[in-house]
Amino acid sequence: MNLVVLGRFALVSLVGTGLDFLVLWLLVARAGWTPVPAKAIALEVTIINTFVLNNVWTFRDRAVSGALLLRFVSFNIAGGARVALDLATIALLVALFGPHYYLLYNIATLPLNFALNYLWSARVVWRGSTRTLDAERHSDGEATAVSRIADRTT
Repeated sequence: MNLVVLGRFALVSLVGTGLDFLVLWLLVARAGWTPVPAKAIALEVTIINTFVLNNVWTFRDRAVSGALLLRFVSFNIAGGARVALDLATIALLVALFGPHYYLLYNIATLPLNFALNYLWSARVVWRGSTRTLDAERHSDGEATAVSRIADRTT
């Protein structure tokens, strides 16, 4: 496991979580939506934001094959699974305890989402080898350790 990538992923996830809470709160508290449909919209906004940030920053050093659109579709498929899990959790908690604590219910979804999202992202969406940005060559033509490509996904 690459700790730098994990750290970047955690920061992107933190930004995504903030955005998720903001959109959820705006839709429920300001626009008068109920928590479950508001959460569905908040999650899709967050999925798009998180995909973009992970693509340009978290996994930027990965030599990934395939079109950007296909990676987004793959990321969104995993997001769809998270949406189903989140909506089921929030719907259950709203049914049990009422809608007033919807932001606390949202917190309950975070740990499992982080783990599932990281595993899917690192092993499927941005699966590839790490490429080095400052490749240098020795005079004899052999690549230095800095310019080697190491597969970090296996």
